Amino acid sequence: MQERKSFLIRLIEKAKTKKPRQDILPSEKPALDYWEQKSLDSELLDAAGKGNNPQVLQLIRNGADLDARGGDCVTVLHRAASIGHTQTCALLLKEYAKSGRDVKKLITAKTRSAKRTPIYGAAAYGYADTCILIIEAYEKAGGDVKKLIFSKNRQRMTPMHSAAWNGHARTCALLLGKYVSEGGDVNDLLAARDKERKTPLDRAADGAKPQQTQTAQFLRFMASLPGAFFESFGECVA
Repeated sequence: MQERKSFLIRLIEKAKTKKPRQDILPSEKPALDYWEQKSLDSELLDAAGKGNNPQVLQLIRNGADLDARGGDCVTVLHRAASIGHTQTCALLLKEYAKSGRDVKKLITAKTRSAKRTPIYGAAAYGYADTCILIIEAYEKAGGDVKKLIFSKNRQRMTPMHSAAWNGHARTCALLLGKYVSEGGDVNDLLAARDKERKTPLDRAADGAKPQQTQTAQFLRFMASLPGAFFESFGECVA
């Protein structure tokens, strides 16, 4: 019995003096379980929607997934773009690229129900600077800017339909400018029809609010101009 007790004491003393393994780096994080990952991803989606950049960065460092999806399959970029958090969008896109992933995937990710990409939310609420940031990031990644601006959701609406319907003339102007600067035909964008066969002008004219009326007037004016005008217009606006 005494011999067995002595053996146990030696084992305990050996455990106390055992050195940590040198092949495990202090910076390495233990693998997250399913619920820990879900919690971090949910916090990241929430922080992106609030434009809380320090928290976004910390959550990414802690292992939150930039490809995380919330309700209706919204991404972190959907959340930030629809609230107009341009700097948060820039941070998310930068970190996404740093992780070795293709930013075009994040920019073209669609919601489940409406099939909207992040640029739709930004355009619908008139966040022109956010739209431009997304477009420029897509271009830098080698994406087709004309295709992005002319993309359609489940209702066959382009981002400009969304901007026009909500009376955001400046956003319409910037989308037109970028489209033309990339060699697109302005008439294609102005004449694009959604599922109800309505153009962006029709959508703007549907509303009775002053900003919708002004947007409709702007689009009518743009449609009346000769094609040569849009070459310089694209360079100025874009």
